Amino acid sequence: MRSVIRYLSFALLIVAVPFLWTSAVHADTEPDLQLPSDVDIRVVVDVSGSMRRTDPNNLRRPAVVMIAEMIPEGARGGVWTFGRLVNMLVPHAEVDEHWRQRVREAAEDIGSPGQFTNIAGALETVSEDFHHTADYSNTHIILLTDGLVSIPGDDEDNREERERILDEVVEHFVRHNASIHPMALSDEADHALLEQLAVRTGGRYAVAETDAELVSAFLAAFEGASPSEEVPLEDNRFSIDETVEEFTALIFREQGEESARLSTPSGETVDESRLPEGARWHSTQEYDLVTVPAPEHGTWEVETAVGPDSRIKVVSALRMVVNRLPRHFFGSDVLPLRVAFFEDGERLIDEDFLRLMDVSVEIHEEEGRHGTRRLSSDDDVPEDGIFRDELGVLRKPGEYELRFLADGQTFQRSERQSIRLRPPFDAEVHARGVGEESLYRFLVLPRDPGLDLETVEVTARVRDPRGEYHEQTLTPNDQGTEWRFDLSGEEREG
Repeated sequence: MRSVIRYLSFALLIVAVPFLWTSAVHADTEPDLQLPSDVDIRVVVDVSGSMRRTDPNNLRRPAVVMIAEMIPEGARGGVWTFGRLVNMLVPHAEVDEHWRQRVREAAEDIGSPGQFTNIAGALETVSEDFHHTADYSNTHIILLTDGLVSIPGDDEDNREERERILDEVVEHFVRHNASIHPMALSDEADHALLEQLAVRTGGRYAVAETDAELVSAFLAAFEGASPSEEVPLEDNRFSIDETVEEFTALIFREQGEESARLSTPSGETVDESRLPEGARWHSTQEYDLVTVPAPEHGTWEVETAVGPDSRIKVVSALRMVVNRLPRHFFGSDVLPLRVAFFEDGERLIDEDFLRLMDVSVEIHEEEGRHGTRRLSSDDDVPEDGIFRDELGVLRKPGEYELRFLADGQTFQRSERQSIRLRPPFDAEVHARGVGEESLYRFLVLPRDPGLDLETVEVTARVRDPRGEYHEQTLTPNDQGTEWRFDLSGEEREG
């Protein structure tokens, strides 16, 4: 039996109300609201041979190009591929149109020629420029892979390499405050390892088993690395006010739809063959991505059947700034919600301006349910210009999307952030040994630091091949950090 690892999650607290709000309990520290610095995004793509099966249409190519098109001017970016060896596909440099063109051309070389899955080598290579004492909190690694750790050698070599990743490689990123955003393309991937890469570095982990999920996961990973301002896209329309210097429309089309067209406020048509001066348009089978500098003010319209995940990003002199929420949190956490507005680098505190603001946040569950909370008040204008609230206990483990919305009558802004409520416990199942020495080792691991472990009892209920049930109470280890039991097939197969 080859050694494998599978990861289980427990949804322990399920309540009828999907989420609760609190204004009475405040977070321990007040988040600092400042204009964000330029990001550094490094994309690392698995090109092992198994990708022919897990990505048969090679959606890695348009997904990498999509990110390159969306990284803002002045940020830094680079693209690497890895199998057994790690290769720099596009040099790490400041993002401009020349850099984007290199990505478009180099993406055509992304294939599946590799023989191994050298995850450690890939992570070490893309971070080899980290200086010992420097802070890389704006550096984000987007890692795409479809398998288990695989290097030349045997199973024991792979196990040791996996442990080295968790003990040494991840610690390198934690020490420098850099984030890893892994994406798994297969159920065969080592989900326990990839999730730990994300959790320990504050990144986003996603599993994408279809073409549509891959593009969506790339987009979510990018936005986890670089959340940016948007204007709402509703009923195929969006409003551009006089403070907007540039917008980028990412339009996902429904299957079979032709390339999108945009209608300007004055009624002119913008498409791939008719672009305003300085605009650029990139089109694939899945989406259109168009950037328009100095856009006409007023209401624009998208002329196509707009699919989910479509959005309009803006560069503006008037900016809404939202505090960065923790990517992973637990039920015992209270999350601060802070929103402010900046113009020419200064936070706006003008009472007349703030009184016009309608600021709210929507929280969306994976299943589609959502609720809304208003952060602004007609009677209470914040003297320091910061709208405040706290997000209290979310009960159901899983992914949530928060959409911050601001309506200032003459302009609109929005921003989205994804957060994951982790279960209070994780469980790992390790299959070990071969033949008569094979067994499964089950580990139950407490994760929520707010747990009172003295009140926790863990019981395993096992059904054997005869259909009979057995219960066993597990004893924690001396440190109280895990519960463990081993299950072997001594009685019979099955």
